[in-house]
Parts: sequence; C-alpha cells; structure tokens
Amino acid sequence: MLLKISLLMFMPVLLCHLFLNNFVLQIEKYMFHILNTDELFNRLSREEKWFAERCSNDLKMHLEEGILSKLPGGYQSILKQTIISEETDMVPKPQLDAFVVCKTKYFLGHIQLEDINNGNTGGGQSYRTLEEPLEMEPNVMHFVRYKPIKKFVEEGKIELY
Repeated sequence: MLLKISLLMFMPVLLCHLFLNNFVLQIEKYMFHILNTDELFNRLSREEKWFAERCSNDLKMHLEEGILSKLPGGYQSILKQTIISEETDMVPKPQLDAFVVCKTKYFLGHIQLEDINNGNTGGGQSYRTLEEPLEMEPNVMHFVRYKPIKKFVEEGKIELY
C-alpha cells in the first residue's frame, strides 16, 4: 500500500520528466532546422533557444574537429552535401505527414482532413479532401496526420501526446 501511494505521488513528476525528455529529444533531432526557421525558433522559450544553440555549436565543433576537417574543401559543411548545393539538404526536417496522438480540451468541428491518393499517374503522392470533416470532442484521443491539425496545435487548441 505504501509503495502504491508513493508511486502515485511521483506520477506527475514522472510524466513531466517524460514529456520534457521527449521535447528535448525533438529539439535535439531538428536543431538545425529550428535554428534556420525563424517561425520555429521564435516559438522556443529562452532556455530552449539556449539548448538548441549550444547543442548545435557542440555538434558542429565535434564534427569539424573529428571528420569534416579531413574531407576535401567542397565537402566540409554539416548543412549541405557539397559546396554547390543550394539548400540545406543534410538537415533533417520534421515529417508533417506523420500520424500523431492528440486530444483537445474544447469541441473543434469541421477540421478538414486529407487522404493520400497513391493511385495518381504522376508517380508521387497527392492528397484528396475527405468528404466528411473531423469533429473533435473534448478529452477524446485521436490518431491523425499532423499537417491538418498543425494550426490548432500552434494555437494551443490541440495537445499532442
């Protein structure tokens, strides 16, 4: 019984730790993309900005001293594959088509979702609008693609898990 009570006391601390750990891992994974995108960088807190900058500087220094300095001149960037690359093709970007688990505290109606159409003739993926929009009831978990709910997440209307 005592063990059960002590576990219940530490559950909020544990959940907070798991959430922060996951969030820090996301910043660490996409730090170069975040630092190169003003919109994303401005959403971070002061501490998160410090962490992203410090982490990227440490990784840059480590890679430059250990590997990049030994490569030919055109291949010494951690952001681009070659010196002639016009974009940062070595920077991982979040996949907005990934599915996420989420819920809302409020009723949200008429969220228009898209369906991936793999049968098109162009060879790539296209999206078609689903006939029925999604309605989200408060405190009900949903499993949806991130892209259609992105603006609601940014506005704080939908929470990710």
